[in-house]
Amino acid sequence: IMAMAPGVEWRWLKDVCNALNCNSPPSVDKQARLRSMQEIFSAAIKQLEQLVKIPLESRNLICAYRDTLMIGFMAARPLRRHNLAGLQIGVHLTKRRGEWHVEVPHYEVKNRRYPLEFDLPPELVPYLDFYIEKVRPRMLRGTQLDSLWIAWGGTAMSDQAIYHCLSRRTLELLGTRI
Repeated sequence: IMAMAPGVEWRWLKDVCNALNCNSPPSVDKQARLRSMQEIFSAAIKQLEQLVKIPLESRNLICAYRDTLMIGFMAARPLRRHNLAGLQIGVHLTKRRGEWHVEVPHYEVKNRRYPLEFDLPPELVPYLDFYIEKVRPRMLRGTQLDSLWIAWGGTAMSDQAIYHCLSRRTLELLGTRI
C-alpha cells in the first residue's frame, strides 16, 4: 500500500496490523517442539554409544556420528551456529589434562565484549576423541584443515550446512526438528 500511495500516512494501519499480530495465536506450536537440554544430551550420548560399537563404513553413518556429536556438544554447551562452525582444533579447542577446553575470543562472539571459555563435559570427551582420531580424518580425505566440523567433501562446514545437518538429525533422534 505504501508503494501505491507513498504520500499517505499509513502509521495507523501499521498499528492495527501489529495489534492483530500480537493478539493472534501463533501459526506454529513451538512449545510442542521444545525439549530439555538434558533430554537432548542423553539422546545424543545414547546414540553415540551405539554408533561407536559399529563400523562406520558408510557416508550416512559417518555423518550421523558427526551430527550426533554436534547435538551433544550444543546441548552441553550452547553456542551460536557461527561460533560452532568456526571452532578450530588447536585454536579454539584444546586438550588439557585429558579434558577438552573451548576458548572463543571476544572479537569472534556476537557482542564482541566477552570471550567464551568452558570445558566440555567428561561424558563427551571419549566421543570427541573418537571423532578427531577416527571419523574426522575420513571426512578430510587427505586435506589439512584445523576446522573441527568437516563436511563430507573435506571442507569446513558452513553455518548453513550445520543448520541443515542438525535439523535433520534432531528429527531422526528426537522426532522433531530443533
